[in-house]
Amino acid sequence: MIPTKRLVVLAFIAFAVAIAVGVMGASRLAMYVLDGTIASAFLLDAALVRKRRVVMERSVGAILSVGRANVVTLSLRNTSRHTLRGTVADDPVGDAVTRGLPAPFVLPPSGTVTIRYDVEPTRRGPRDFGAVHVRYASPLGLLARQ
Repeated sequence: MIPTKRLVVLAFIAFAVAIAVGVMGASRLAMYVLDGTIASAFLLDAALVRKRRVVMERSVGAILSVGRANVVTLSLRNTSRHTLRGTVADDPVGDAVTRGLPAPFVLPPSGTVTIRYDVEPTRRGPRDFGAVHVRYASPLGLLARQ
């Protein structure tokens, strides 16, 4: 799981409150309440995002044509009962130009979405595709799952 900008901002706010409490000598109760709230929200968000899963399948021709756009199809299936929004990216293929990635997606509950992008090899020879990276936000937006 990857922290989002929202979580970083909340951490900086908690840090600023801690500095203010230390400088002004104010009651530490506000700092403890804020820290506890942020920690609880983080743990809840992490528990909720674990229940959301995406299954991916890649389809590409056995032979890629040099100098032509070859279509690669990524099928994403949502195994949860919640809508997922995110992006999908594929590891670049060596000596090839890729168009159409990263691509945003919205996956309905228990639904499927198909994403197509082009790969144009610049030289002959075998090509190995790497990993596909699917990243989507947690319910509270504090984390992103990849």
